[in-house]
Amino acid sequence: MKQSSRNIMAIIVAGVWVNVSKFVRNEVLLKAYGMDHYRSLGMTFPAEMKNGLIWVAWGFLYAVISKWTRMAKKHACFLPLASDYQAF
Repeated sequence: MKQSSRNIMAIIVAGVWVNVSKFVRNEVLLKAYGMDHYRSLGMTFPAEMKNGLIWVAWGFLYAVISKWTRMAKKHACFLPLASDYQAF
């Protein structure tokens, strides 16, 4: 398999992993907490399709940036910090 194919496959797998884990965390484990929090602020929980699509795009963008950061291989000791910085 070519290196570019491996990179693309790594980005796809990482993007799927990020999105599935975020979905399980936000929609299965912590949804009641999030809804209560929004209700206490006098807001409605953003459960529209466009919000989900934005989060999916963010998950794949995060995967692309993470792969790009790893490919740079500059200052490898800072990669975990760079990854956390992109996420938040």
